[in-house]
Amino acid sequence: MKFFKFLCWAMIVTGVVFFFLPYHMEFTGYVLVLLGGGLLLCTWLLRKGLKVLLIVLSAAMVLGTVWLTGSVSIIGIYGSFDAALPDSDYAVILGAEIKGNEPSAILKERLDRGLQFMEENPDAVVIVSGGQGDTEKMPESQVMYDYLAAQGADMSRVYQEDRSHNTRENLQYSGELAQSLGLDRTKVTIITSDFHLLRAEYIASSLEMSPGGIAARTEDLFFRLNYYLRESFSFVKAYVQAALNQ
Repeated sequence: MKFFKFLCWAMIVTGVVFFFLPYHMEFTGYVLVLLGGGLLLCTWLLRKGLKVLLIVLSAAMVLGTVWLTGSVSIIGIYGSFDAALPDSDYAVILGAEIKGNEPSAILKERLDRGLQFMEENPDAVVIVSGGQGDTEKMPESQVMYDYLAAQGADMSRVYQEDRSHNTRENLQYSGELAQSLGLDRTKVTIITSDFHLLRAEYIASSLEMSPGGIAARTEDLFFRLNYYLRESFSFVKAYVQAALNQ
């Protein structure tokens, strides 16, 4: 029992530490804190003989674990396959964190897939989408544009969308820009990270688009799992947001 309690407290402490790491690990932290705290509460309820509350809490934890495991599995499987829209006139590369005037590792992975898309689709337009965050020195779209230019991309085919601050705005504003260029805004190929593809395509569908997707593989397994956990919660938020905007 002492080892079990030690394990629970270790999960809680590790989770709290994750809140303060500069690597967006807070969702892994939430899961660890909830799991460790829930198990400790179960042992307390068992000791106090509160069987009804113990059963309710245990059932909630089991259901939560099943939901989270299923969500992570679906997100992971979906992001393993590309399904670019064959007849789309444009692709949107979704923004991500930048480091000064350089793309982060995740954003670079997306941009490299964008370069591959441009090579394979020489007539397609590409929109780099991302505004300026509170801690960023410039819009993400500018860093993305500069990176593509440095790699020798045909910049006459690249346009910037620099107003957005979330995935929904990325797609909404990019669609408006595509329409202003005389393109069919509804037929879009979304280029984003493997963990993000399912939610991005769902949001595009809620905006009356017919999306296809190209997944940039996240190489670091530990970070990939953290982002899968985050997406499980973010997808619920996206579903509620889409329902409210109907």
